Amino acid sequence: MPGEYRIFWGETHDNTYQFPDTAVPIESSFARAASHLDFYEAAYYTACADAFQPGGHLAESTRPHKLVLEGWKPRARLDREWAELNRVCAAANEPGRFVTFPGYEWQGDGSSGDHNVFARTEGLPIFRVEHLDELYECLRARDALAIPHHTAYRPGVRGRDWRVFDARLSPFCEIYSGHGCSETDEEWVGLRVNTHMGPGVGGGTWQDALDRGYHIGAVCSTDNWGVMPGHYGCGRMACLARDLTRAGL
Repeated sequence: MPGEYRIFWGETHDNTYQFPDTAVPIESSFARAASHLDFYEAAYYTACADAFQPGGHLAESTRPHKLVLEGWKPRARLDREWAELNRVCAAANEPGRFVTFPGYEWQGDGSSGDHNVFARTEGLPIFRVEHLDELYECLRARDALAIPHHTAYRPGVRGRDWRVFDARLSPFCEIYSGHGCSETDEEWVGLRVNTHMGPGVGGGTWQDALDRGYHIGAVCSTDNWGVMPGHYGCGRMACLARDLTRAGL
């Protein structure tokens, strides 16, 4: 019935532009997402990462794992790719059928954990700040969210430091993805895929946030580095909404 809540399924963490030459055109990522999802946020990858190499992510190979380094992409590349993603995202948004959100992955210096920043409309700047309190300050005047993920890695080293938290800007937490589970540190599906970041420990888990008295929801996503957004087995986000629009979701 009109006005009743329905469940919509989406992908809010599909990493894009990891390589200088994308594995598939960004238009194809949106088209593939539209084939089986209700909503989609292509999380533009702002970092240059040695882990992403031709043939797949290092974690998917038997090659020796060297020290993995990540840092901000050059400004010109950031601006070019981010503008392209915003353009394609706007064109792909079809309220009532398939809803898109522009977004990017923010890592800073790694001390506050990784967050997916996404907005209701196109045009959000990429804030090249290093700490979460700085990112929060940039976003408070914007219609945007900052969603933490793989929080159970070591706090301060790509895991979540819950001492800095804003429930309005981070109303939910990605607790399951291709990395594993960050709900607790009890190792149901531990964070052991990216060996240079893991394993999971206590301190930054979703349960740790709840123990601090925070009101924060839970979602799942893929944290994808493949070519199929929202692929089976790595998590999707469920959203209760009255209508399939950006405002409704």
